[in-house]
Amino acid sequence: MRRGWGLVGLGLLVLAAACGGGSKSKADTTTTVRSTSTTVAPLSVTVTPTSGGVGTVFTFKLQGFESGEHVHFEVVFPNNSRTFVGQSHPVNADGTYAAPYTASKGNPTGTYTVKAIGDQGSTAEGSFELTSGAPASGGGSTTSTTSGSSGGTGETLPGD
Repeated sequence: MRRGWGLVGLGLLVLAAACGGGSKSKADTTTTVRSTSTTVAPLSVTVTPTSGGVGTVFTFKLQGFESGEHVHFEVVFPNNSRTFVGQSHPVNADGTYAAPYTASKGNPTGTYTVKAIGDQGSTAEGSFELTSGAPASGGGSTTSTTSGSSGGTGETLPGD
């Protein structure tokens, strides 16, 4: 019996201390907890413009990749008829990268899938439409700069 009351007595003593009872304290203590939240961009590939004819410079912009990760783009032609694999590019410190690609004569019209594949496991997809019309405004040039200081060059999609 004595053992049971001892545990109950101890429990009451702990409860009293936690509630501020039982003994006087010199000062109340206030603890402030501050939380910091970080927003992580989702993995994505955005293609601009979303459509255009032969000669259009399509810019593939990725975000959410690991800083310093090396990424290459794979452009899958309509109906999976062919895949163009581009060179590797280092991702910027903020997890972004942009690369220009130009559709050339002989490329089939239709929807192209753009896959960004990183060497640290990051992947994302986007798409664009190659039309039979004229290049989208601002298109026609195969020379462009990439984001950041990575110094990449534009690539041209090969014709059939």
